[in-house]
Amino acid sequence: MALSSVIAFLGLDELSLELAFLLLQSGYKVQGFESSESSVRDRFLELGGVQCGKPMEAARDASTVIVAVPEECLLDSLFGNDGAAKGLSKDAVIVLLSTISPGLLHKLEESARDMLGFGCLLDAFVFQGVSDAFKNKMFVIASGSQEALHRVQPIFSVISEKVYVLEGELGYASKVRAVNYLLEGIHLAATLEAMFLGVQAGMHPTILYDIISNAAGSSWIFVSLVPKLLNDANDFLKCLRVYGNNVTFVMDLARAHLFPLPLLAVASQQLMNGSFADEGKASEILEAWKLTYRVNLQEVARQQFYNPEGLADDLVKSSKFVQRIGFIGLGAMGFGMASHLLKSNFSIHAYDVYKPAMSRFAGLGGIIGESPEAIANALPDGATIILSSTVSPSFVMGLEKRLRGENKTLKLVDAPVSGGVKRAADGTLTIMASGTDDALSSAGLVLSGNTHGKV
Repeated sequence: MALSSVIAFLGLDELSLELAFLLLQSGYKVQGFESSESSVRDRFLELGGVQCGKPMEAARDASTVIVAVPEECLLDSLFGNDGAAKGLSKDAVIVLLSTISPGLLHKLEESARDMLGFGCLLDAFVFQGVSDAFKNKMFVIASGSQEALHRVQPIFSVISEKVYVLEGELGYASKVRAVNYLLEGIHLAATLEAMFLGVQAGMHPTILYDIISNAAGSSWIFVSLVPKLLNDANDFLKCLRVYGNNVTFVMDLARAHLFPLPLLAVASQQLMNGSFADEGKASEILEAWKLTYRVNLQEVARQQFYNPEGLADDLVKSSKFVQRIGFIGLGAMGFGMASHLLKSNFSIHAYDVYKPAMSRFAGLGGIIGESPEAIANALPDGATIILSSTVSPSFVMGLEKRLRGENKTLKLVDAPVSGGVKRAADGTLTIMASGTDDALSSAGLVLSGNTHGKV
């Protein structure tokens, strides 16, 4: 068999299995070494991979060796007595997928030159996309010498349609990895704080998760990890340890470059606060966070809660027809919301301090008011005011008290929106509405007009 048709794996994890599957599907022979007995190794064999007893045996006859062993095992796995280097062919390339500190990467490069006499190392960051356009698609970012990158290009082409090649210095891919890890660490710390704050303020965590998952503040970290936090603390603990190690890697890189990372430094303390528990003892984390935030998320998550979307559907069905809507504020979000309601055949009377915005709205068929007072004074007794501005809870309570003093039985709905300008114009916003049953029922049709029926 030609050398180019054999691919070796040192260390097997979930990513290795995905890559092995793709390569096997494309006709490559895949052989690997994994020191621990695990389900991952069993699944590797089920895919059609060949298990080898030593790294040296796995590397024999391979054109490419893909390495995913822990950092502390790298030197021995590659250059030890039974290391892969002793089984490498002359033109083979070693692709490092492991998270590696800059210092160790330099040592590995020196060892490769000393033992093999040529630069065969590539540094690679491989991950699955999470955006809608590239969900579950592989991305490859690789750095190293032009010659090594050229040799391994056919392998990368099998793995991914999105390959970013960074020629020159070994380690560029690790720097991209570090930037990604930095953002993940901050997102995770923010996710924890957001969930605890929302629950402490009286929200049920399941309802809060459902809302924020569709709001502008969401992230892949939030969407994927909060269910583990609420339902499987031990699984969440495993994730927390991984992200904690990743943050340490980023902090070490920043320290080497004398680069300050104040946000990540705070986030690392948050992650450290929750990652001290022993394996299988996630209750220790929950207890620590309970002392810090005065709430146990999993206990609250088990409590019964109502279905806010079902309630919104019921309110919309029972809503009365709205003849006229006054709209104050035609900024980027407001203009999109008002214009979409206009397209939905509502009669909109609007005002904004920015005259060109009012002119544009009038051009769409909207009715323009001379002032906020002109819009508000036309409110009949029993009218409903929908407050979508970002304001504090105390402001809402003060406004409600003031409206009661107007002697016009005015109703107030607190309805902040999220989703961005495009979703506002499309009528697909996420709206979080609260108020009395009477107020919500009166506002139901208007709110659903900006959410495609979902409030």
